Amino acid sequence: MTWNYRVFEEKHEQPEPWSSFDIREVYYNEDGEIWAYSDTVSPFGESSEELKEDISMYLEAFKKPALTKDCFAKARASGDKNG
Repeated sequence: MTWNYRVFEEKHEQPEPWSSFDIREVYYNEDGEIWAYSDTVSPFGESSEELKEDISMYLEAFKKPALTKDCFAKARASGDKNG
């Protein structure tokens, strides 16, 4: 199993429709399909260099499209049990 950080868009309806964004860990199965994701995560390191490396991995997340919970609901509805 592999993982990376991804940007997530959370859609809200009240009081008016709006979105918020965060970064989450996303895990992929052997076929490269998204298998699971975490709650919001924060940069971390046991040294300043490790923290810098973790932040650079966060920046990589912006090179891919943002994900939403709807992406996973659609995958499950189509029969993908790993979505």
